Amino acid sequence: MHSVVNEFRDLKNKAVPEEELRRSKDQLKGSLMLSLESSTARMSNLARQEMYFDRFQDLDELIEKIEAVTAEDLQTLRRNSSRPNPSRLRRWAI
Repeated sequence: MHSVVNEFRDLKNKAVPEEELRRSKDQLKGSLMLSLESSTARMSNLARQEMYFDRFQDLDELIEKIEAVTAEDLQTLRRNSSRPNPSRLRRWAI
């Protein structure tokens, strides 16, 4: 659990290395593409996007948005989010 808190702290104070950001983006894009292979998954995705965004975002648009994320974006997001609470993390460690 301490390592998770330390990772959050590092994300706030240090930029994510480019190699790690690239691997994360590639993994996210791969998961997204695989998740759309079945017609059931595609229909669930369409419904979810309609509920959250009031419109459908095609795969190219989603990939473009993933690629646009920078290390600075992640730091800004972390700085603007709440502090990690070890008691909340403990319940996930069980």
